[in-house]
Amino acid sequence: MRPDVVGIRLRPYLECAPQACHGIVEGREGIAELLTALREAFPDLQVEIEVLATEGDRVAWLRTSRGTHEGEFMGVAASGRQLVWQDIVVTRYENGMIAEEWGESGLAELLLAQ
Repeated sequence: MRPDVVGIRLRPYLECAPQACHGIVEGREGIAELLTALREAFPDLQVEIEVLATEGDRVAWLRTSRGTHEGEFMGVAASGRQLVWQDIVVTRYENGMIAEEWGESGLAELLLAQ
């Protein structure tokens, strides 16, 4: 998702658990800031999404991300390494917009393994 289109798909007061959003992130502005930081740290970022299950207003999905760590992210200086990590995410929708997310990300472990 591009930072400039965040408002289209996100409820204004989205709540995102720390593990799903690489830190505590709230609202559209917080998500836009997170996406901007990811794009700056990983300018060649590519993301693949696989839906694992849906039930009611929730979707469980696997996000596989790839990118070269060329800028600071989460307090970790650029390493120049090509990183591949996976996030498992459960998203709750409200009126067709993302309302909440919970998940677990493998990015922090890779960043700290320098």
